[in-house]
Amino acid sequence: MTLNNARLCPDLIRRSIPINLFCEEDPGTRKFVHQNLKAFAAANRSQLLSEIAGMVIKWINAGKPMDIYPRLATHSTGIEWAKTVDAILRTNGYMGYLTNFDTTSQDCSDEYIELKTLCEKYPDQKLTSTEWLQHCRMNDVFHEQFMNGYSLRNERSAATQIGIIFGRYLGRRFVINETKYLLRKRLSSGTNYYLFEKEIEVEEIVSKEGKVAPATPAPVPAAVETAVETPVETIVDAGNFESEEINFDEIPALCQIMVDVEAKGGR
Repeated sequence: MTLNNARLCPDLIRRSIPINLFCEEDPGTRKFVHQNLKAFAAANRSQLLSEIAGMVIKWINAGKPMDIYPRLATHSTGIEWAKTVDAILRTNGYMGYLTNFDTTSQDCSDEYIELKTLCEKYPDQKLTSTEWLQHCRMNDVFHEQFMNGYSLRNERSAATQIGIIFGRYLGRRFVINETKYLLRKRLSSGTNYYLFEKEIEVEEIVSKEGKVAPATPAPVPAAVETAVETPVETIVDAGNFESEEINFDEIPALCQIMVDVEAKGGR
């Protein structure tokens, strides 16, 4: 889907992979290198697939590195898949996969925006769902949650709905005037409390001697060191072919099989 200033339900946001497009010119007068992008992709399908296959093969030949990369991407519908794709991209010099997920999903969620309103007004306040319900009414947020069709929900039902919404966003970050808060749940005397708790960032590691030492980055194997440091702009041929005019004799067997199958219309 292509959307501008969209609002999506939480389930659709969770299942999406956002791609942010920016245009620094008048959209109505801009020129495209390929006027018909679909036709270009169809005409160059085999070459495009071989480039992707070359990226995968490069990752395999490097030993399928995963653990060397800090904070690999994650996605609720495919955790291992997201990590693997991110590792393949990083091995080929492309960084930042899915780093836009939180920001984009927040911009598309009315619930997140209304929770942010509560965070701004009541930071670090530990309250029950019923108490948060009163704050919601005072600030005119989550108005729809108070309704059951055309009638108002009773107090208990409305508080339950507020608790469900808070539960969906546990652990999510809210930034208010550059201060970061995390939505937390605390259990006390059998009662659940929710609060927007100020996030404590640890930027330094204390060594065993009690001295403060900067964090040491994970070592990068020589096989992928060059790829990690290579600027994205210089990566033209991820498959390490001799030129942009692909010589299929140089493509590894797996890649050639993929190209042959796709050329015959296979999937």
